[in-house]
Amino acid sequence: MSDAEALKLKDFGNDDGLGITVFETTHSGVKPHTHTFYELVYISGGFCLHETGSRTALLLEGDFF
Repeated sequence: MSDAEALKLKDFGNDDGLGITVFETTHSGVKPHTHTFYELVYISGGFCLHETGSRTALLLEGDFF
């Protein structure tokens, strides 16, 4: 994933100074990327195919990753 964009927390706004940002979003066709922060995601509806390296996981409503 060396060509992947590195996402930074400050780019998502709403930083409370503690390094925590909470927001609701819908993703579609997300390109491979890395993070300079930890990410916790809750699937509030629908489903998600989450790819990490060579693995793909089906995540459903109610799942965290």
